[in-house]
Amino acid sequence: METRRTLRRWMGWTAAAAILATAVYLTAVQNPHADWFMGALWAAVVLSVIVRAVRGASRRDPHPVRRAATPAVGGMSEIQTIYMGRVPADELDVRPQDDVTTSLVVPYRDPLDEPVWTLRAEPRDRA
Repeated sequence: METRRTLRRWMGWTAAAAILATAVYLTAVQNPHADWFMGALWAAVVLSVIVRAVRGASRRDPHPVRRAATPAVGGMSEIQTIYMGRVPADELDVRPQDDVTTSLVVPYRDPLDEPVWTLRAEPRDRA
């Protein structure tokens, strides 16, 4: 049993070293996909931390994982609200507050509306 655990540990460290070496190589050769690779790597790290926290909470408390994850999901919504800078607002009411609607009528005379156009029958010489 100890051999299997040691082998699993060596495989995990070897995989971690290979991933780190790949990230360093992609960055060193300025590969355009290095950003995507690093983003996926960080997403995997964050996801593994969350999974370990949820599994640890479910092992300490025999209740379902749903009870352990509910406060975290509610907190994510609050963090997103703070990060995005959203201001809690009441329901939007677009109706006018009173029955009077203001309007401004300005007389406008368009000079192009008057029929003063004349067309020449022959084109003018440009020379």
